[in-house]
Amino acid sequence: YYERARQYPTNHGYPEEVVSFDPDLILAGTFSTRITSKLLSDMGYRVEQFDHPTSINEIMHQILRLGDLLGRSAISEKIVATMKTRLALLAADQPSRDPQFSLLQYSPGGYTVGDETLVGEVMALSGWYNKAKDADILRSGQLGLEAMLLLQPLALIDSPLAPDSFSYSESMLAHPVLEKVLSPRYSVKVNRLLWVCGGPMIVDAIIELRKQREKIERLERGGHDE
Repeated sequence: YYERARQYPTNHGYPEEVVSFDPDLILAGTFSTRITSKLLSDMGYRVEQFDHPTSINEIMHQILRLGDLLGRSAISEKIVATMKTRLALLAADQPSRDPQFSLLQYSPGGYTVGDETLVGEVMALSGWYNKAKDADILRSGQLGLEAMLLLQPLALIDSPLAPDSFSYSESMLAHPVLEKVLSPRYSVKVNRLLWVCGGPMIVDAIIELRKQREKIERLERGGHDE
């Protein structure tokens, strides 16, 4: 939606910028511009804060809440209804979580996530076993390269922050040792735009991960390498 967003003025979260628009409603993130949000609230502006959703239910709740705040409840209810329909169809044919088909999100700097996160829920609904569980990581954690290799996940998620760019934190994902070990054997590519923020596109992330699990399962059952 970036092209549509260009019609709106940019603000950087500075109180002077926000006050210049004299808004009726201010939407803010719980973890961003907290001082600005408090200042604006103290000045009498209506400030509504949104946390980063950690589950699909929270995403749907936030969509409904935003629709109510904007006077667009009919639209938000339609979006949530569509999400629920798509999720129900996926649940009817959900593969079992077989530890043999294990996946690990290994982000720049060695950060990973467990089952009690939005990405963890997406992995579960797509039939993957989250290897972070074996490292006792339920939410977020950090694994060195050696610790990750000892977990022996079948596949790693490749979801770059900025494709075709370089950073030292991401270079560890291209370490030569990854080409020489038996596990992880596969790289599961997911467009970060599907889950970087909580929205209805999270269902597409589930579908994409499920497709890749099915593909890898066929390869493993057939004894072929990709």
